Amino acid sequence: MEERDLVEKWGAQFTPTTIVFSREKAGAASAKDAEVFRLPGYLKPFHYLTSLEYVTTGEYKNQSFQRFLKAKITDLDAKGIHADVW
Repeated sequence: MEERDLVEKWGAQFTPTTIVFSREKAGAASAKDAEVFRLPGYLKPFHYLTSLEYVTTGEYKNQSFQRFLKAKITDLDAKGIHADVW
């Protein structure tokens, strides 16, 4: 399959786009049904790594990424660690 066909099939609007699919939904009828998280565009390294942690820990099932990210930043601040978020 050519890249342009894959982009159209998965609904990516631009690059880079990272799409994470669920193993539990491997037999889903469509990519949209199996998708658990989408990162459209470039993110700073801190945000990108945190998003992967969000997915691999399964927290995407419990809370929004924004809440997860805010909690992580708050936790790091409490430990005196500055996260490069902007």
